[in-house]
Amino acid sequence: MKNGVMVDTVTVVCDTVKDLPKAQASWDMGSIAWILDTGDFYGLNSSGEWICQTGGSK
Repeated sequence: MKNGVMVDTVTVVCDTVKDLPKAQASWDMGSIAWILDTGDFYGLNSSGEWICQTGGSK
């Protein structure tokens, strides 16, 4: 819970990086996304941006 609002750390699985969804207000930073096409992992930062964590394609 942050500031009285429930938040969730989520795991998202996408075919390609273009399929990454826009972060929702209830998603906490540290949520992760796995891109099946490249095998890359992305982490959600505190600004709601997906940041590549594996050094692969962006």
